[in-house]
Amino acid sequence: MNNIIKIKHISTITFIVYLLFFNTAVYSADNPVKAAQILWMGCKNIHEVKSSIVRMKMSGINTLIIRVFQNKYDRVYTFANYPNLFMSAPRNLTGVYFKTSHAPVIADILKEMTVIAHENNMKIFVLMTTRKSDWLIERNPDLRESLYDLKSGDIVKGESLNIFNPQVVEILKDVYRDLARYNIDGIIFQDDLVLRHTEGFSQEARLLFRQDTDFEAEPSLMYKDIFESYGKYYVSSYTPSFWKWSEWKSQRLLLLASELMSAVREVNPDLKFAINLYYETLTSPRNALAWLSQDFNGLTKYKFDYFSVMAYHRQMEKELGLSGDEIYRMLSEMVGTITNKVNDPQKILIKVQLVDWDTKRDISDTEIEKVIHSVKKNGNVSLSLVPVTEDTSLEIIKKVFN
Repeated sequence: MNNIIKIKHISTITFIVYLLFFNTAVYSADNPVKAAQILWMGCKNIHEVKSSIVRMKMSGINTLIIRVFQNKYDRVYTFANYPNLFMSAPRNLTGVYFKTSHAPVIADILKEMTVIAHENNMKIFVLMTTRKSDWLIERNPDLRESLYDLKSGDIVKGESLNIFNPQVVEILKDVYRDLARYNIDGIIFQDDLVLRHTEGFSQEARLLFRQDTDFEAEPSLMYKDIFESYGKYYVSSYTPSFWKWSEWKSQRLLLLASELMSAVREVNPDLKFAINLYYETLTSPRNALAWLSQDFNGLTKYKFDYFSVMAYHRQMEKELGLSGDEIYRMLSEMVGTITNKVNDPQKILIKVQLVDWDTKRDISDTEIEKVIHSVKKNGNVSLSLVPVTEDTSLEIIKKVFN
């Protein structure tokens, strides 16, 4: 009996210590976001998820970022309770992980995840798609956008949504409103809120472009010296007509973001919003405008609470053909560029990759520490580690955030 009393006493003390030292308030004036972005978890049930998140909290995480959509070939959440399925969901399943009547609901994990996060005094942001919503395209193939085929010179159907179609916008607004009914703290627009250099040539877009600018969106007048290399087609340069088109597309993307934010704030005025930025948007603005229709100067005019920069150093290293030291220097300069344009460094959320996208292997703690040192040189920016799972080393989280 005495032993039982002692054990209960120790448990109570441990709980009090946890409350005093670990369960401290987050988002104070001098406390930036310290996030774990969860894209998948191999936990068998929600109890294992909760234990994993508690460990993240005690290692220094104050914010969870949870993917709440499922596109084809995305990894599924193995802990979710999939209706009418056995142990796991099929790989080609598409839909969302919250309740809505406007999209296929795979499983409602969001309710439990918000409870777990807030019980541990953590914020919870959700990562949500716009143009890459496979569930909507499968239901309505006619809602696909149109793009210019550099090989044939024809306008053909693409694989993303046509955001210039009013029906698409209304469906997305309805889905986002339902998302806002949950006790979440914010929403991050997934990196699909872009238009590639050959995308956006739907009839609706071309008509709107002519109405807004008095110019024609004619692909044959936009691309110079198209050439083929290893089976792919490229453009040597662009005409002034193309640049006008790209600038207009960037404004239309921001208009969509604004409409979605307004729809969400009808339900919950306090929700925060972040937008994913590609590294080119800061390191090569002209290329970002051409390739992605993403313009940072335009972004700053809209009411985003955070600018989420995908500073994935291994990806940058491979795509730019630079050495590690050169990448670290570029990361530091990139953060310097954005901090000069945003008045609060904590509104800048730098995403750091923990896994090599190609090899699927963990990146060493030493390398990650070099990345963190590089991005922190120019201000106390917010950070997100990507991806974090139940197997992520808690030591690197502690080193980064404590």
